Amino acid sequence: MRIWHTRNGCDVTHSGIPEPASQYTRPSKPTLVLSLSGGGMRPPDRRTQLKYKDFMASTHDSEGTTGTLQDKHYVAYHKLVLVYFTTNFQPTEHGNSMKLAADPTLERSGAAGEAPEPPARGRASLASDIRATLQAEIEQGKLAPGTLLDERALATRFKVSRTPVREALQHLAARDLVVISPRQGITVARLSIGKVRAMLEYIGELETLCARFAARRASDELREQLDHALLACQQAAVEDDVDRYAIANAQFHELIYEGSRNQYLAEQIRTARRRSARYRMSDLRNRGQIARSLQEHFGIARAIQSGDETKAAEAMMKHVPAGTTGFSEFLAAVPRHFFDLGAD
Repeated sequence: MRIWHTRNGCDVTHSGIPEPASQYTRPSKPTLVLSLSGGGMRPPDRRTQLKYKDFMASTHDSEGTTGTLQDKHYVAYHKLVLVYFTTNFQPTEHGNSMKLAADPTLERSGAAGEAPEPPARGRASLASDIRATLQAEIEQGKLAPGTLLDERALATRFKVSRTPVREALQHLAARDLVVISPRQGITVARLSIGKVRAMLEYIGELETLCARFAARRASDELREQLDHALLACQQAAVEDDVDRYAIANAQFHELIYEGSRNQYLAEQIRTARRRSARYRMSDLRNRGQIARSLQEHFGIARAIQSGDETKAAEAMMKHVPAGTTGFSEFLAAVPRHFFDLGAD
């Protein structure tokens, strides 16, 4: 390896060890090229040249003094060259050939085989998308309570590094949807039986209040919409179409939320129902459940249409499985391993 620098406009070479500084005059511009493997020259990149330029500018006195100060400049300059060479170049396995070392500031984290690490802003967006997808799958029961989640498998699935996956899982943990344990790993959160019951009681009270408000504020438009919703539920029940009835059931309840004309209350119910949905996957899955649900729908709708607040509230309370009998039937249909039995 040989280093070139400029002296009085001429190229001068030396071995890389600074010669006595008095032999040199400082060049007006710092120029540097390195001879690699047999005389081929490679100039430093633009960023390094700018570093040299800034360094020389910071040490250049405005009067252009010479002598001792000038010598100090050149000693410092040669040291900078050697530091750059030592830091940025390393020997290869082929003799004296040299290669440019990887810049640690430009490296991206992630194990072999993983996608490169995106910038911070892009990573936040990726984490948000992954979080939303996993949250929907948990709330819909596609990822059942107690399911083990593997960071590497999720990174492969979403074609990203593990960092945005880890951030997404931390957000889900903050929402009590997953549990991060040093020993058991990451699992979909399981609720205790007591917590599920409390959640259903909360939903029952909110739904009851919503039905009461809907009866109090019922309009002709709401009355007509309830008739159409009942017809959709009835057709799905007659055809024994479970999936279609589930959709019609959700639309029926949504009409009552809107009919209450209390958006804050409606949002509270929607959020609570989403959080409990993964424990209600067995609801309305057989003909008996659908027939009972349809009968209760008629009672709720007729009370709201007639403006009877008390009757509408009572009918809705019986409809939600929060009472003793209703909860027992609900509990019997949910797999035991869905619950955190140690928390009760």
